[in-house]
Amino acid sequence: MDYDEDAVLTRYVWAQCRGYMTDFELAGVMAMLGREKAAGLEPGALREMIVRNLATPRDPAVAAALEQGDNAFQAAVRDRVVRDHPQAIVRCPKCARVLRTPRARQCMWCLHDWHQK
Repeated sequence: MDYDEDAVLTRYVWAQCRGYMTDFELAGVMAMLGREKAAGLEPGALREMIVRNLATPRDPAVAAALEQGDNAFQAAVRDRVVRDHPQAIVRCPKCARVLRTPRARQCMWCLHDWHQK
């Protein structure tokens, strides 16, 4: 598997850095998750409830940001979190690539291992 810094960093921020996201960004996350959830459901009351309460952002600014596309929104959130909270991104001490989680003790890219022995 090839290392794509932007893709790996986006996945990391999305999975590990929710605590660094603003309320605006979290509203976008919820809308994206709601749309994803609704897409997997049969038409009916549950789907409509999810679309109404989760997939449709109440803030027009969030809706406008999501109109640019999910990938653009994710990239903007990633860039802001990396800029404002660089300490949140944990990298391998050997190859400097982004780790899977903040608590990882082995790099999945270069296989460097720093578990205590």
